[in-house]
Amino acid sequence: KDHTITYNYMSDLEHFKQVYAGKISKLDGVRKSPRFGDLVGIPESVKVNPNLVPLAGGQPFETLFPFKEIEVEYSDTPGNLDSKPSKETTNKTYKIPLYKSHEGESDIANAFQYQFSRGSDEVLDKTKLIIEALNKPGYEGWDTVLTSGSSDSMNKIFSLLVDDDTTVLLEEFTYPNVFHNCYYHGGKITKIKMNVTANRDEQGINIEYLTDLLDNFEKHFPDRKKKIVLYTISTGHNPTALTESYEKRKLIYEICKKHGVFIIEDDPYGYLQLPVYNKESPLENPYKTSVTINDFKKKLLVPSYVTIDDCGLVLRMETFSKVASPGFRLGFIVANKFFISRLANINNMNNRNPSGPSQAVLNNLLNDLSVSYKKTNPQAAFIDGWINWCMKVAGEYTNRRNVLFKALYQTEAFEKQYFKLLEPSCGMFATVIINLLPEHIQVSDVHDKQEKINKIKRAMDYCFCCVLEAGAVVVLGYKMTVSKEYSMERANFFRIAFSKASSSEEFERGAKGLSDGIVKFFEEYGTDKERWNLSPTGLVGM
Repeated sequence: KDHTITYNYMSDLEHFKQVYAGKISKLDGVRKSPRFGDLVGIPESVKVNPNLVPLAGGQPFETLFPFKEIEVEYSDTPGNLDSKPSKETTNKTYKIPLYKSHEGESDIANAFQYQFSRGSDEVLDKTKLIIEALNKPGYEGWDTVLTSGSSDSMNKIFSLLVDDDTTVLLEEFTYPNVFHNCYYHGGKITKIKMNVTANRDEQGINIEYLTDLLDNFEKHFPDRKKKIVLYTISTGHNPTALTESYEKRKLIYEICKKHGVFIIEDDPYGYLQLPVYNKESPLENPYKTSVTINDFKKKLLVPSYVTIDDCGLVLRMETFSKVASPGFRLGFIVANKFFISRLANINNMNNRNPSGPSQAVLNNLLNDLSVSYKKTNPQAAFIDGWINWCMKVAGEYTNRRNVLFKALYQTEAFEKQYFKLLEPSCGMFATVIINLLPEHIQVSDVHDKQEKINKIKRAMDYCFCCVLEAGAVVVLGYKMTVSKEYSMERANFFRIAFSKASSSEEFERGAKGLSDGIVKFFEEYGTDKERWNLSPTGLVGM
C-alpha cells in the first residue's frame, strides 16, 4: 500500500512537472538543495539493517532541550466585544508532551527538532482536511506546504513564478506588499480595473477589461513575452472588502486558462463570513440564532478558485493569522504537486520550515477543538471542530461590524449624505466612499487629467486630516492603488476596519470622529475656512 501511495504521488508530480517545468522562474529552475544525508543510489542487493544507529544527522537529542512539557490554556469561545477577561472564567487546557501518546498529536521531541521543509505531517494532514472539507480542488494531484504566513507564501510563490519577463496582473486596488514582492523578483506590474460597487454580482475584477487585455496582449504590450500571473484577493478584498461571486470566478478562471495565466489566490479573510447587515435590526447576528455548520460550508463560503481548477493553474494561499493568531506566523499553500515540491525546496533554502513550537501549539489546539466538538456532535467530521471555531470568530466579527455600522448610519455625515458605506460580505474591512462635490475637483482644463488627479488627492488628503483631528484613523484608498494616475478617480474612499477597537463605546467614538471629520471637511474645503495650506498635490510624501 505504501509503495502504491508513493508511486501515485511521484506519478502526479511527474505529470505536473512535464506540464509546468518550463513555466517556473529562471532562478527556481537552477535552485537545487540536495540533502547530503539522503540515501540514494544504493544498490538493491545491499541489505540495509532495519535498526540503523543514527550517527549521520546533526540533531540534538530531545532530552537536551530545556522543555519537558507545555500546558496551554485556551478558551473555545472568542472574546465578546464588551466582555473583559476574567480570572473566574473557566478555560480549557491541553498539553504538548515530550513524547506523543497517539497519532496526530504534536510533541516536543519532534516539533522542537529540525523538521522537513514542507512542515510537520500532523499539521499538513490538518491543512488537507480543511481543504477537502471546504475547498477541494477540481483535479487529482494537489497537495499543501506550510509557510510562515501569507506574506511568506507570497514571496515564495513569486520566487517560483516571477522573472523579469513575467507580467503580474494586479487588481487596481490591492495589498501594497505585493508591489514590493513583484518588483523584487523583477516582474512587470499591470493593473486590472475593478468594479467597486454594492452590486454583489458585479464586484471585483472587470471581466471586459481582463478579456481585452489578454486577448490583445501582444498589441497592448508588443515588447513583452506572454508569461503572465494574476494575483487576486477575491474574498473580502483588501482594501475594498468586496467579494467576487462564484459565477464570476468561473468566468475569470476560463479566461486565464485560455491564456495560460497562473492564478495566485490570496485568501486571508475567507472564513470571516458576514451575513447581510439588517438596517431594521442592526444588532441582529444570525450566527447566534440560525447559522449551522452546514450553512457555513454550503451557503456562506464562496468556493475558492481551486474548486474550479481542473489543471493545476491555481495556487491558493491560506493563513491561520486571522482565525487563530498572527504571531503564529503559520500559513499554507495549496497547489499541484510539482509546484508544492518546488515551494518546499524554496523553504529548505530559506527558513527551512515554519516554527515548530507554533505548529505544535496550533496542531494540538485543533485536536482538542475537534475532540470537544465531537462529544456533542458524534457524527461530525474531525475537522468540524476547527470549522466551528472559525464560525465563532466570524460571529464575533459580525457583531463588531453591526456595532460600528449602526453607529455610522446614525451619524450627522451619513444623514447629510456626505458618504456612503459599501457593506462587506466577508473580512474585517469596509469602504467609506466620500461623495466629493463637483466644486471640490473642478479643473480649469477638462482634458488635463493630472490636474483632476491632483484635485481628488488634495481633497481626500484634507478630509483625512480632518478625520485625524476629530479622533479617528483610517486608510486612504489611493494609498493602496497600483497606479494613482489610473485609479484616482475611483479612489475617493477610506478603508475602515472593525477588528481592533476594544468596546462598543470605542466604535461609537470612532464613528463620531469619522463623521465629525467628514462634516468639517464639507464645511471648510474650497472656502476661506481652510486651515491647512496643502500643496496643489495634497500631502507631500503620501
